[in-house]
Amino acid sequence: MKIKPKNDYKLLGTSIQLDPNKVYDAEHATNQPDWEKHKKIFVLDVDDCGGSFMLGDGDYQIIED
Repeated sequence: MKIKPKNDYKLLGTSIQLDPNKVYDAEHATNQPDWEKHKKIFVLDVDDCGGSFMLGDGDYQIIED
């Protein structure tokens, strides 16, 4: 799926950050508890560094499912 974060997010201690003006690839965080209830996703390959970022309901907008 394609998502757009609603805010700037930065993973502390790393260079991983999300820009609300960009669209990112993401997948459902099926290995997390209550992932469906809280609509948890992993944003994939952030900044081409291979890192991922987990977001929950209200943190992102789905652009393409």
